[in-house]
Amino acid sequence: MGKKTVLDQLSYSFPYWEKSPIDALDLLFSDVKTGDLILDPFCGAGSPALAALKKGARVIAGDLNPIAVLLTRVLLQPMGLFAVREDFQRIRDAVADKIQDRYTILCPGCRKKIGFEHLVWKRAGDKESEIYPDAVKAGCIKCGFKGVKPLTGSQAKQQVTLSQAAPENWFPRKKIQGIGKIQSFYVHDQFTRRNLASLADLLHAINRIPPTGSRELFQSVFISILFP
Repeated sequence: MGKKTVLDQLSYSFPYWEKSPIDALDLLFSDVKTGDLILDPFCGAGSPALAALKKGARVIAGDLNPIAVLLTRVLLQPMGLFAVREDFQRIRDAVADKIQDRYTILCPGCRKKIGFEHLVWKRAGDKESEIYPDAVKAGCIKCGFKGVKPLTGSQAKQQVTLSQAAPENWFPRKKIQGIGKIQSFYVHDQFTRRNLASLADLLHAINRIPPTGSRELFQSVFISILFP
C-alpha cells in the first residue's frame, strides 16, 4: 500500500454507493498500460477512472446518474487553487453571517453573541408532537464559558421563531423516490426549517458562481454535506 496522493484523499471525500477503495482499484488495473483505453459506463464517484488515469490510460466515463457524472468530473478535472479560494470567499461573503446568525445566542458568561452547538428540546407534557427548546449547549472563546445553560422564556421564543422561519431560496419540493427499504420522502421532512433555510441559502450562493469557476466543486461539497 503506497502513499496516498491528494487525489486519492479527495476520492474518499465524495459519497457514493458501493464505492471501491483506491487501493483495491490499483490492484484491479495492475495490467493496464500507458495509452490503453478504458471504458467505464457506470463511473460512480470516479474512483475507477482515477485509478486508470494514474496508470497512464485514456478513459471514457459516464453514468445514468447525473450526480455520478458531476462527482467524476470534479474529481478528474484540473482545478486552480486560487480560483477555488476566491469562489469560497465569494460564497462566505454572501451567506456566512446570515447562516451563523440563525445559530447564535447571548453568552451566559459575558453576554456577547456566540454560536451554539445545539439546542436541547423537550416535550410539552404528554404531547409527543409539541416540543420546545429548553436549554442550549455552547462554548465561548471570549470568557471561557462551556456547557449547557437553560433558556429564558424570551430566548426560547426567539429560537422557536428562528426554527420556523420559511426558506427564502429554492429547495426541491417534489417527492423523492426511496431506495430499497427507504420509503419515498420530501426534502423538507429531513430538516428543520432553520436547517433547510440555511442549506437553501448556501446552495443559492454556490449556484451563483460562474460556470467557468469552481461551481461544480462546491456543488459536490454540498452533496457531501447532505450525504456524509
